[in-house]
Amino acid sequence: MHHGLCFFARGYLSALILYTLVALAIGGSYTTGLMLLSEHYPPHRRGLATGLYIASSSLAYVLSLSLSGLTIPAGGYRLSFFVTCLATVLGASCPG
Repeated sequence: MHHGLCFFARGYLSALILYTLVALAIGGSYTTGLMLLSEHYPPHRRGLATGLYIASSSLAYVLSLSLSGLTIPAGGYRLSFFVTCLATVLGASCPG
């Protein structure tokens, strides 16, 4: 979802600028998500909830880098952004 914006990049500089904007958006939603979890869960379950949230974010970064490593040689940065965007959409559509 966030990576979809970067699909419109026309070169390295525009990709860098757009990806920086994506990083700022992710940073803002990450901290907010942690705050919402800490308010929603009781103290005895809060550690598990925040731990799973942090672990899932780390796993998503690993998946994104792995997909990019596989797709950049095949189709360049545009294919990489498109595939990681699809992975984000698929992840968001999973029931949870």
